[in-house]
Amino acid sequence: MRRIGFGTVVTLVMLGVIFGAVAGAIVGAVTVAVSSSQSPSAVPALIPTSNDTSSGPQVPVTNAEAVVKRVAPAVVEIQHSLPAQVNPLDPFAGPQPGGTVIGSGFIVDRNGDIVTNAHVLAPLPANHRFQVTFANGKTATAQLVGRTTMNDIGVIRVKPPVPTVALFGNSSSVQLGEPVVAIGDALGVYQNTVTQGIVSGLHRVSPDGRMNNMIQTDAAINHGNSGGPLIDMTGHVIGINTEIQRSTGQSSGGLFGTTDPNSTVAEGLGFAIPSNTAAFLAERLIAHIPPVYLGVSYQPVTSPVRGAAIMGVAAGGPASRAGLRRNDIITAVDGSALRGPNALQQVLQPHRPGDVVTMTVWRSGKTRSIQVTLGAAP
Repeated sequence: MRRIGFGTVVTLVMLGVIFGAVAGAIVGAVTVAVSSSQSPSAVPALIPTSNDTSSGPQVPVTNAEAVVKRVAPAVVEIQHSLPAQVNPLDPFAGPQPGGTVIGSGFIVDRNGDIVTNAHVLAPLPANHRFQVTFANGKTATAQLVGRTTMNDIGVIRVKPPVPTVALFGNSSSVQLGEPVVAIGDALGVYQNTVTQGIVSGLHRVSPDGRMNNMIQTDAAINHGNSGGPLIDMTGHVIGINTEIQRSTGQSSGGLFGTTDPNSTVAEGLGFAIPSNTAAFLAERLIAHIPPVYLGVSYQPVTSPVRGAAIMGVAAGGPASRAGLRRNDIITAVDGSALRGPNALQQVLQPHRPGDVVTMTVWRSGKTRSIQVTLGAAP
């Protein structure tokens, strides 16, 4: 949980549930690694999809009840225990239980691959095991396939057979106001909870500022819903529920206390990673294609030019070898202008390690072109 300011205090919630004494931070600053995805033509078609390439709204072919019957058997609860930790303020107390993390996920292929959020899987070793509970109550042990923390996508795998699979839809055809259904392990207690709402916004920046192009929905989403599907009325997954934003300090003075005039009431604000992004990243993880690495830390700027201002350059990395410097501002990559807070990450997503890109760089009042050979994330 993290607080962000908009004049008042608003609580930002990543949706995994942690039960226990120890819970670590799950949101970090921009690092030198840039996670990447891949275009559909460049990644093996490992995950079945709806093959919907239409640009218009999808025509409803069923109702919410039928959608749930189709998708709910593919939705699972994911649970695992964090390792014991020592309280740095009381090292003599000995290791304390690390707690239990509970989130959601959904089966995407007959090989037993399950897509979820990276923060549900936590920064744990590759040999860590996860307990998966299917909708019918049966359990299985899953192993980590891969995760990309910057894009918050992770994949785990159980041994087949699996009950069924959920199909990804085309998030680029999602329309503002269309009805959607969310399914997930609400509060880590109520497995396969179903809620319904509409698409409230498109192309949103996530509340923590790490991701853009998010789908906003007013379908009720709670702790434990992390990694669960957001589904359209054709029964296809159009997003992965990842974050919510809620208000704090709404009341004081007991059951009938007054509302804090300095708080902002914010409800019904859920955010999902678009299915097109999630499917590409999941396929990359399943195929063990490494993310690309540029080797810079940066922040978006709009002055003196718009782009990504380099704050630091990793020694020996691709950016350093190409001659990029601190205070350079990358304004475009291969002619694509950088206009959003995570635009540099977005334009690099279709690439693989070894690709050569041409960066337009503003330096000391002059613009120049610099070719960079992208590396693999260390």
